[in-house]
Parts: sequence; structure tokens; C-alpha cells
Amino acid sequence: MNQFAFFLISTILIQTSRSQNIAWFKQTQFHQQNIELLANGWTDCPMNEWEDRIDSVFDLEDDSQRFNLTAQCITFQVPLDWNDPASLTDNLTAMNSVRTIDQYITRVFDATDPLNTERRGAFWMLQGGPGVSGQTLYGISVVLMNFLDDTFDVYLPDHRGTGFSHPFYFCEMDVEPTPEQCWQIVERKMGAEYISHFTIYAAGMDLGYLTDLLSENLSAYNADNDIVFGTSYGGLWANHYLVLFPDQMSAAILENTQTPHMEYIQWDNETHLTGMELLSRCNDDAFCSSVFENELNMTVFEAVNLIFDELNHKKNVTLKCLQGAEKAVNGTASEAMASLFFAWITNIGKRLLIPPFIFRLIRCNEDDVQVIDEVVNRYGYDFSWMEAVIQEPDSDEQEVFNFNASIDEDEPSGGFNHALFYNIIYSEAWTHDWSDPGPSYREAVQLEQTYYFLKGYAKEMRTGWDVWGRYTPNPLTYQQYADPPIPMLIMAGGLDPQTYYNEILLAAQKWKASTDDAKEPNELRRYFVTFPDAAHGLMVTSPIRNWTDITSGLDHDFESCAMYIIKSFLVDPERKYFPDTSCIRWLTPIDFAGVTNISVQFANRYFEVPDLWQLTSTQETETTVSGAVTTEEEGESTTESGNLSVMEEGGDFSEEAQKWFITAIVFIVLFVVAMLVIAYLAYLLRDGASTKKVSDSRGNYAKYQNGANGDAGTLHVVAEDSD
Repeated sequence: MNQFAFFLISTILIQTSRSQNIAWFKQTQFHQQNIELLANGWTDCPMNEWEDRIDSVFDLEDDSQRFNLTAQCITFQVPLDWNDPASLTDNLTAMNSVRTIDQYITRVFDATDPLNTERRGAFWMLQGGPGVSGQTLYGISVVLMNFLDDTFDVYLPDHRGTGFSHPFYFCEMDVEPTPEQCWQIVERKMGAEYISHFTIYAAGMDLGYLTDLLSENLSAYNADNDIVFGTSYGGLWANHYLVLFPDQMSAAILENTQTPHMEYIQWDNETHLTGMELLSRCNDDAFCSSVFENELNMTVFEAVNLIFDELNHKKNVTLKCLQGAEKAVNGTASEAMASLFFAWITNIGKRLLIPPFIFRLIRCNEDDVQVIDEVVNRYGYDFSWMEAVIQEPDSDEQEVFNFNASIDEDEPSGGFNHALFYNIIYSEAWTHDWSDPGPSYREAVQLEQTYYFLKGYAKEMRTGWDVWGRYTPNPLTYQQYADPPIPMLIMAGGLDPQTYYNEILLAAQKWKASTDDAKEPNELRRYFVTFPDAAHGLMVTSPIRNWTDITSGLDHDFESCAMYIIKSFLVDPERKYFPDTSCIRWLTPIDFAGVTNISVQFANRYFEVPDLWQLTSTQETETTVSGAVTTEEEGESTTESGNLSVMEEGGDFSEEAQKWFITAIVFIVLFVVAMLVIAYLAYLLRDGASTKKVSDSRGNYAKYQNGANGDAGTLHVVAEDSD
């Protein structure tokens, strides 16, 4: 089916489909069983003791900081196919025979008020991925509720196919499979038709049914104040839900959201652009730019270009700290470096390492060699990273998976479920031009050599496009932007390498949100807030200035700008869903100099030194002004133009260095003599002026004297000015 035919049929289906109607399922025996479960089906969550789970996530100093929260969990039944043919009939027997799957929910609430007599609101948190369980939001949900003064109960649904919801077969058995291998596994275990029901549309229908079920049948659920919050892919999930059920919730919050028109085929390019924006911030920063200009005689852009030109063999130069790169083939040296930079840029602490690491790779003194070795050892490879050959997948050599494992296990499909990820991305988010899957595998390999920050999705996933059994997205929600009659808050980080800022900005406009710094509420009560330096996961990547220490996780009193804005949007009754964005000016700036506590701790942790840059060397080493960039000609090493070698072989000063040394000594002597002459002349002038004041201006002298007696500061100021 071509795209034109799809959208023509879509238009008709949107007008006639009953698929968004959950009423048919509410007539079935499964719905009645779900209602009965609400009365006695809540259980302790399978994370073992909940309070211990909370304490293991946070740095709690003593028992007084224990969170007064607990959790219970429950599993409902929902249809595998919300468009099951039985849903279009009035045949109850047929409806009672539809296939169902497990839908798992966690409720986090005040341990002293399980019945919610205080009428706390309901806060639904939708996790990202796709392929990540909602249970992974336990930690941040507890911190947020504590910050919001326990004004909400939290509901964490496991997206169908993740966690304890009905599992989508988990490909990862012994090693991570390729997309082709993963498809072979899940198709054999589940069947293509069964797989086709694990969609964003179906997940949106699940949430709509669950909200309806709880609001009508659970007295502890406050339907007058229920919020949907989606982060990353969870935001796209929330959008689909709001298209289907626009008026169930009281408000919606989308954080670093994937958008209806996001294309994963563009992911690597957008990641690279975000990384270059970080380097642009360095180039605009007085300290960061001056280090590259003064020490290396180049900009940070010229420095990173030089490194990747070396790794991709575009120049006949040898950076001493990249020796061995000549053994690399197919651009794998640059891929390894770009992957390292991607790993760092996703974390607001680790990203501080990128500019100084670029600097050290070029300067390459003994301090730098030690730091680079430490980084290499930490990440599990030496510079043979540049010798690794990326080959096209060969399933015959990697047939190591357990094809006989059952999907009907009690254990959740923990971790990141690549199979569900591939199923949704290939079908709904890889490209929106179905006739063009993008560059071939080999073209993707070549394209990666142009990126300095790289996740590698284009190459990793391209080969799977041709074999994965893609489903047809439901036209009710596919590429649709929700337009609900409720307030919406959309937030994005300007340095988010996982959901591209410009993409979210465009989507915010389609959601009809105010994209400027709104000073007054708008009619639709929809707002877009930019966090200029924040990365992915705004609640933990928008620290305010009092956040100076690193903890092993989130501490009891953790707070961030995103949390302040959410609180003003939801909790302040006078603002009526109008966010207070004043905390944007409190945001912790990027510490390129590496002088704050947190920067020093990251330097110690990853570089094994407290100083990110070590501009004053701790080693008696040979240093060069513009780095150890040399060319090999006829077996002799010569410095490139612009380099100033201070020491020649054997430790003698070079002729040019001697000239600079003599010039400096002469300048210092002349400067000292000049200062002595100026001081002597100033003394003579002051002495003459004082004599004139005493003999000719006794009134003025009396004024100074009165000032001294009446106000000790007056004479001091005048005397300073006179000198």
C-alpha cells in the first residue's frame, strides 16, 4: 500500500471507526474481573520490600529522611487487539472470547493514607523507550512527589510488552542480537499477527481504559485532578492517548518528548548537531575558548576537526596521542571516538569532559597521556579500539540465542527490550516516507565518519528494515497531534542529544503552545519552556545553583528547575496551570573551567586528577604551544607552522626560544626602572602640593583636619584619591 492510499483510507477510517471506543470491552467478563480485582487484587510490588527499595535508590542521611511512601501493584486484563472483530458486534459470547494480555500498574502513595482520604490527585508517569518498563520511574517519582508535598498518588503503567505487562519476547539471551536475528526470534515465538498488536495506538487505548476503570471503580482515585506525564517516547505515547481520549485528564506534561513526526533515520545527524552545539557553547565561553586559542592556537572546532580528520585518514598528520589510528579501517576509529563523546554528552556531568579531552588529545603531554590511558581503561578498550572492524552482521556466526525459551515466564522482560523497540520504531518512527528507508548499510558506515557524536542507529538498524515484519500504523493516531481541551506543558532541553530540541520546538507549535517566555496565561493554557543547557530527562538535568554535590543517586531533598515549573503548573491554585519559569535564571551554568565541586568530582572519577585541564603541568615534560602535531618526512620529525618548541632534544633551549627569553628579561628590567621613576616623581609632586596647602590655604587644611576628627573615612578617601 502506498502512502497516498494509506492516507485516503485513513481519512475514511477516522470518520467511521469505533476502535477508540472502550465501551464494548466494558461489557465483557474481563472488565468485571478487573473491577473485582480492584477490591482485593492489590499486592506488594515484586521489587521485594518497597521501603528498602526506596532507601537503596537515595542517599538518606538518617531515618528522619525516610520517604513516607509505599506502593502496591496490580495486573488487569486488556484486549490484545482493541479492534478485534468481536468489538464491532453485539455478540457477548464473541466479546468474551477475545484474546487478552496482562496490563501491570504500580501505585505509589502516602503510607498513612492508603484510601486517599486527603483526595490527592492522580499522576500518571509514562516511561520512554519504547521498550523500558514504567517501574524504572520509581526513583524520580518518589522525589517528585516529595517535592510536590505529596499532593498526588503516582500511577506507573508498564507499557504493553515491558516489565510485568504481557511480555514481548525479550531477544537478549546471551548477547545483544542484530535486528534481523531479533525478528527471527520473536516471529518464531509470537507470530507476526500477534506482534502487530504491540503498537503506540494500542498502548494509548490501554491507558484510556485503565483511567476509565480506576476513575469509575476505585474510590482512592481522584478523577477531578488526574495528570498524564510523558517523558521521551512516553511523551509520544501520551500524545497518542490524548488523541484518543482528549478530555479524560485534567492536564498533560510532555518532557523531552518524541514527536509524531520524529524520524529515527535522522537520529545520528541530530545527535551530532547537538554535540556541535555543546562545542559552540565552549567556543563562546571566555575560559574554554581562550584555552584552545592560547594553548593550541586554534578553536575547539579546528581541534575536533583535526582529531577526526586524523581518525578518518584525511590528512597526513600524526597526533601522538592517537598513534595506532593508521591501523583502523572502515572509519571505525572515528566511530569509537564519536560513540565515546555520545556516551558523555548524554550526562550533564560527563559532558564537561569533552572539551578538555579534545584539548588533551592534541596537547598530548605526559599528564594527558595518563588521563587518556585512564579513560581508555575505564571504558574497557585500549587504542586498539581503532583496529576493530565493523562488519556486516553474519547470523551464521552469531547463532547463540536460546530459541526454546518460553515467553510465559513469571519474570519481567527487564532492562531495555530491543524487540519491542524495533517493532515500534520500524513501523511508526524510522521514516515517514515508506518508499525510502534511507541510506544503505554501507552508505550509513560512510556517513558515520562525518559525525563527531554518534549513537549509530542508522547503521545498526538499517539492515533490519528489509526483514522486520512491520505493522501498518493506526491512522487514528499516526502522525496526529493531540488537541485536547486541557492545559499542556511541553518542556525541552537545548542540549538534549536524544530528542532533538528543534524537533520539539516545531511540535510545540503544532500543539499550539506559546513558544516564547509567556508573561501572561494564554487562552489554550499551553506552554513551551526551554531549558537552554539541559539534556535528556529534565527533572534531573536542570539543576539549580544550589546543586553542588554528586550523590550516588537522588538525595531526599533533590530539586531542579523542571520540578519547580511542574509544581507551579500543577499545585499553585492561583496560577491555574500557568507555569512560573523564573527558575530558568537559577540554572547552573556549564562549568567549562571545571572549578565547581561537581566538576572536580567528575574529573577525579574519570580523569583520576582533580583538574579537567591541567594547564600547569605536574610533569617535567616537553611542551608545545599548539600541540604535538607532527609530520613525518624522510624519517625526521619537524614541527608544523605555528608550533613553538620550547625545548630541543637533549634539553637545550632552541635559538628562537633564547631570543624570546632575552626579550622577556629586557622588558622586565625596563618595566621596573620605569616604575621607580614614576614613584619618585609622584613623591615630589605630592610634597610640593602639601606645602602649598599649609601656607596658602589654611581653611582647606582645617577642612581636612575636621574631616579626620569628625569622620575617619573622609580623610581616608580624600587621601587615597590624592595619591
